[in-house]
Amino acid sequence: MSATKHKNCCKIFTLSLFSFFILLLSILIGNAYYQLSLLDNSFSSIESIQKLLDSIEAKEKEEEELAQGHYLNIPQSIDSNYPNGRPLEYFLIEDNKTDNNSVDSNVDNNKKTVLLIHGSSTSGWFCTRYKEFVKRNNIKLICPSIPGWGLSFANHPVTLQQFTKDMAYLLDSLEIKQIDALIGVSLGGPHAAAISVFLPNRIKNLNLFIALSQPDTNHIPMGADWPIAKKIIFSFIQLPILRDLFNYYLIMPLMSSDPKEFLKTQTEDFKEIIGTNLEKLFLKDFIRSFKYTSVGTRGTLPMVLNKHWGFNVSEISDRVKGKKVISYAEFDTQVVKSNADYYAKHVKGSELRVLKKRNHFSALLDLEQEILYTLQ
Repeated sequence: MSATKHKNCCKIFTLSLFSFFILLLSILIGNAYYQLSLLDNSFSSIESIQKLLDSIEAKEKEEEELAQGHYLNIPQSIDSNYPNGRPLEYFLIEDNKTDNNSVDSNVDNNKKTVLLIHGSSTSGWFCTRYKEFVKRNNIKLICPSIPGWGLSFANHPVTLQQFTKDMAYLLDSLEIKQIDALIGVSLGGPHAAAISVFLPNRIKNLNLFIALSQPDTNHIPMGADWPIAKKIIFSFIQLPILRDLFNYYLIMPLMSSDPKEFLKTQTEDFKEIIGTNLEKLFLKDFIRSFKYTSVGTRGTLPMVLNKHWGFNVSEISDRVKGKKVISYAEFDTQVVKSNADYYAKHVKGSELRVLKKRNHFSALLDLEQEILYTLQ
């Protein structure tokens, strides 16, 4: 009898422990969703973030190193998911000074327009490093922050098709009819691919720079060469509930507390730029990209990696009439060469360019030359 009682006690204890674990997990999940919703819903319109923008811009002016961001309201007519509209942040980098003694009085008319779409864990603010570059080369550089990063707020991931509508609205507001070069960096690659497919008459040349490619049954954009154990873990944490828990309780705190150490432990590629000016700029933008919104980290990136894009990259072949450049880094361990090969295989008339002795981060040191090549 005592043995039976002992058995029953063990069962009750096990059941109680399991129930406690389920309750604790539910509380953690609920709290994660609540905190993340607060983070993303606190800044859901231009009006609600104006005070925040003013304080950020004041700090940027004090530092005298950043270009001032601009903010455009994407109205309901463009995105019906947001009745009050949503803010789109973008940076416009150009030299507005005119030289009266210049031999070429048409220098402004010859200005080339470049639309650059940033990668994951950065924002349009990254383009502020190119002020001297655009001045030297008579370029107008437009760098939007993808919704879910920086100060482009969204309550849920914005699809590639919707992002294309955002860009059409942005170009219209700037009275720009055509882009001389569209550059998509890393995660910005799929966004640039979408723009070239859905807005073909507005794009002259395209460069998919260290770009993530389209997932399909025979191709994995990220992790194709990873060990089996790492692949399993990565697939496991892509489940929505686990992904949110993982991001809120582990990734975001680690990124905020010591972004440099976090990046060093995540990828060997980052170590290549430590000690350079690029490191300082990247770390600053890295924090800025997820400080006010988490949708990009926990929603947009998984969407691009795991879901069909709503078009096929082969459609780029006939849409872009000018250059179709695929630039990849020789030693990239994040977006490996199979991504560039995928684009080269499916985009007819494309040109594959290797960035010698570069990895995913140091490749950015060659971005200026790749922009100029694409414009030629």
